[in-house]
Amino acid sequence: MLARRRILQLAAGALVAPALVRGSSAEAPISLKLHHGLAPTSNIHRKILQPWAERIATASGGRLAIEIFAAMHLGGAPRQLYDQARDATVDLAFTALAQNPGRFMRAEVFELPFFGAPDSPRNTAAFAEYVATHAHADFADVRVICACVQDHRAIHARVPIGAASDLKGLRLHAQTQGTREALRLLGATPLAFPLSQVPESLRQNVIDGCVLSFELVPAIKIEDLARFHTQLAVGPAMSTAAHVLAMNRARYDALPADLRGLVDTHSGAEMAATIARMWDAQAAAAAASVRGRGNVIAALSAPEALRWRRASAPAIAAWAGAARARGIDADPLLAAARELIEKHAKA
Repeated sequence: MLARRRILQLAAGALVAPALVRGSSAEAPISLKLHHGLAPTSNIHRKILQPWAERIATASGGRLAIEIFAAMHLGGAPRQLYDQARDATVDLAFTALAQNPGRFMRAEVFELPFFGAPDSPRNTAAFAEYVATHAHADFADVRVICACVQDHRAIHARVPIGAASDLKGLRLHAQTQGTREALRLLGATPLAFPLSQVPESLRQNVIDGCVLSFELVPAIKIEDLARFHTQLAVGPAMSTAAHVLAMNRARYDALPADLRGLVDTHSGAEMAATIARMWDAQAAAAAASVRGRGNVIAALSAPEALRWRRASAPAIAAWAGAARARGIDADPLLAAARELIEKHAKA
C-alpha cells in the first residue's frame, strides 16, 4: 500500500520523502506535509529538505515522517506558501520572503542592497539571530524552523555590464524589493514576475537580464540566454534573498515533547548553516561551469562597487520610511542588524 501510494505521488509530480523507518513502538507514526514551490530537482529539495526529512525519520525511530511536496503540488501560488503553513493547509512551508514584499518588514532589512556579510553562511548566521531577537513579530503566527539568506547574486545579461552607466535603460528582473529599488536608483528598469518566466522573457526580449544567484542559473537554464555575468569584487552583495522554513504553530505545539526536541535539534542554526554552505558551494560550481562554456564573468572594481553602493543607499532610507509608516521603529532594527552582521562577519 505504501509503495502504491508513493508511485501515485511521484506520478503526480510530488517527490515525497522516503517511507518511515519503522521502530519497535506500536505508536502510530505522525506524518507532516512540507510544501514548497521549487522543482523536485532543485538543490533545496534534493540536498536539504529530503536529507533533513530522512534524518528526522531515522532519529525518531519512524515515529515522525515528513512528506515533501515540490513545485506547488498541493495547490496555490508560491506567494501563498507562508499562509498555507500558518493556516494548517500544510504543516510546513519553505518560502522566500520576497514572495510577499512588504509583509515581513523587519526581516527585509537583510534584503537591502549592499547590506550584509560577504557570504551566505555569515549572512545567514546574522539573519537567524536577528529573526529570533528582533524580527520575531514578523513570524508570530508560525514556528520558524530555520531562517537563511542566499548571497552570491550577480547580474546575468545579454550585454556586458562593467559600470553603472551600462545599466541605463536595461530591463532587469529582480526577485526582491530592495534589489529592484537599487536597480532603479542605478538607472535600470526593474521588473518583477515569477522566476519561472525569466528564461522565456529573455528569449522574447522582454528583459535584458536578471539579478540572480549563480546557484539558480543552471536550474532555470539561462546560461545560453544571458552570456555576460557581473559580480561585485569586494564587500556585501547588491542583492540577497531571505528564506524561512515555517511550521504551523499549533501542529508544532501538538507534537510530543521529545519529537519537538528532535525537530529543534535537527533544525535552527544547524539547518540554516547547512543551507547557506550548500548555496555558496553550488553557486561556485555553477559559476565555474558557466565560465567553462565560454561565458564572460566580470567583477566590478572596488571603486565602481563603491559608486554602486553609494548610489543605492537611498533604498535603505526608503525601507526605513516605509517601516515607520507601519509603526515600526526602523533605526534600532538597522543598528541591530548591522551589529549582528559585524559580529558574524568576524566569526
